[in-house]
Amino acid sequence: DAVTTYLGYGSYLEWDEDKRIEWLINELQGRRPLIPPGMPMSPEVREVLDTARVVAQLGPGSLGAYVISMTKAASDVLAVELLQREAIVQVSPEERWESNPGRRTLRVVPLFETLEDLDAGGPIMRRLLALPWYRQHVRHAHGNHQEVMLGYSDSGKDAGRLAANWALYRCQEELVAVMREAEVTLTLFHGRGGTSQPPGSVEGSFRITEQGEMVQAKFGISAVAQYQLEIYTTAVLLASVKPPSPPKHQCWRDVMTRLGEVSCEAYRAVVYKDPAFITYFKHATPEAELGNLNIGSRPARRRADNAGINTLRAIPWQFAWTQTRLILPSWLGIGDALFKAIEEGHLPELQAMYREWPFFAATIDLIEMILAKSDARIAALYEDVLVSDPEEQQLGQRLRVKLLETCRAKFGISAVAQYQLEIYTTAVLLASVKPPSPPKHQCWRDVMTRLGEVSCEAYRAVVYKDPAFITYFKHATPEAELGNLNIELQAMYREWPFFAATIDLIEMILAKSDARIAALYEDVLVSDPEELQLGQRLRVKLLETCRAVLLVSGHKMLLEHNPTLRKLIQMRNPYIDPINIMQVEVLRRLRQDPNNIKLRDALLVSINGIAAGMRNTG
Repeated sequence: DAVTTYLGYGSYLEWDEDKRIEWLINELQGRRPLIPPGMPMSPEVREVLDTARVVAQLGPGSLGAYVISMTKAASDVLAVELLQREAIVQVSPEERWESNPGRRTLRVVPLFETLEDLDAGGPIMRRLLALPWYRQHVRHAHGNHQEVMLGYSDSGKDAGRLAANWALYRCQEELVAVMREAEVTLTLFHGRGGTSQPPGSVEGSFRITEQGEMVQAKFGISAVAQYQLEIYTTAVLLASVKPPSPPKHQCWRDVMTRLGEVSCEAYRAVVYKDPAFITYFKHATPEAELGNLNIGSRPARRRADNAGINTLRAIPWQFAWTQTRLILPSWLGIGDALFKAIEEGHLPELQAMYREWPFFAATIDLIEMILAKSDARIAALYEDVLVSDPEEQQLGQRLRVKLLETCRAKFGISAVAQYQLEIYTTAVLLASVKPPSPPKHQCWRDVMTRLGEVSCEAYRAVVYKDPAFITYFKHATPEAELGNLNIELQAMYREWPFFAATIDLIEMILAKSDARIAALYEDVLVSDPEELQLGQRLRVKLLETCRAVLLVSGHKMLLEHNPTLRKLIQMRNPYIDPINIMQVEVLRRLRQDPNNIKLRDALLVSINGIAAGMRNTG
């Protein structure tokens, strides 16, 4: 923008996409310098150009790739290519006359992060590769290879985990199709892999990021590092030689799209629309304290002048909720979506998707693992100590209930039916072999008759006479879901690997969550009544999500299919709980005495301890 404004072309930022691309391509194809001599520069512009010159001096052998965060359009990629070419010319003026000065540029990797950007990822890359200059540049400068990065944390913060996972899956499908049309080799750069990816997205090439604190855990010991590399290699080979199957039926895609829409709407209704949420988040979690500790590679917020959710980076957003054991970003909205699908009669499809679609199974398993790690009691403790507003307290209570409901959503009707049949069969056999004895005395019959009369009167007073009971029954039980079942969700879980992987991923997340721990933070740190109500609603949503996930997977408990991981979480949780309790008290004292160095050190130790036990930060 500074260049075009100085040259009298107008503001680059005000141009539409077509005009930006036209100007950038003309500059890339030309040989004149981009920066006019004597052009005045702001400190921000000078910093960008100085950084580009350092990159040009070091070269791709030292730095690898240039990742563009929050890529919105094809012009974002071309602008970086132009800046790189200009820097190379300034560092080595003779490069100006070479036919391909781009051979020394870093490979430019667009990063698609939000829900809207993921939906636009395929069209953006298609437009780029349709440009003759860019197509030739990829062929000659980068060996006909294009790398694209996918943002899991930011997309989850933007739209919730389920909607983000489905958008990521669709984006990968479209990127694979675009690269095949252009005959370009694709490498996807992300933190997920194996059978949960679309067919064709892993063809012998795979790149992932590792959380900083996990590098030591996974690669600090040579034997463990070798084991991790074997896992990565095996996953790439399996996904390349035997790609995961796509969804078998169009209706599975329709169900998944609907799940994404409902979960996104429910997630955003709490995170972006509930007026008590931002203050509740600040009070009930150590978010503010995390920003004051030097434990990350980047500031917690993208802009220091804005305290909203949008400017908060995804890693501290997830990290703060993980510390309180509510782990809200990983499950919020999922219970709503699964119950809505069940109400519409899709439970059999969901179960089929879980069994036969690796992507869906992996997603549900991850969520189940998170739910197993969560603890509403710990979250409530944070709330009790740190939250004072009544509305925030109500929100915290609702969130804890949602946590429990999310866990309940994982129960499968078929598994429950099988269990009941086993009970009935055992009861019939016992009654046949050893009939029960009759009452020994007449007075026992008289007492039983009176008990029946009183209990019947009390029962009917609630069930038939209380005006609130019918609506309570509809809201508090799966009555509506159980009356509207058909084969769709179960078939999707059985036969669509993506859907099954999604459900399994969710189940793993739910297994890590704990509404009790989240409530603990709320009880101590939140005082506003609206924030307390929000916390309660969020815990309710956690419970709803657990219930919905278990309904789809057919598991009787979270992580039933992965007993090793379930036992590991069960073994770790009793050691994490006391650290959560200590952290809540440290947060309470630190907020009263923010300059206390000893309290800051104690908080940092507790954060590291919880992160180590949960095996998660962001």
